[in-house]
Amino acid sequence: MNNTRKNQEVDVEFAYMPYSKLHHPALGASILKECLEKEGLKCKITYHSLDFAEIIGTVEYNRLLYSSTPLLVGEWTFSKSAFGEEFQIQKKK
Repeated sequence: MNNTRKNQEVDVEFAYMPYSKLHHPALGASILKECLEKEGLKCKITYHSLDFAEIIGTVEYNRLLYSSTPLLVGEWTFSKSAFGEEFQIQKKK
């Protein structure tokens, strides 16, 4: 993972989160970053999707990225981080 820019002070940070395509830049964030920098604000875009893909591997990352939408695999990936260890799957009755 690239941590060279992590400790830089910025006014605005755009976080490009998993699960986004690995070969596409954050176009909207890039445009907003340019506009804000013209106004004198320090900005950066952090590609957390690339960091996560590096951790789990690009094959697994792309498998999850293109998984069936009804499965909500992306939502479940970070559920414990968001809701804690007590989070459990609720089974339909």
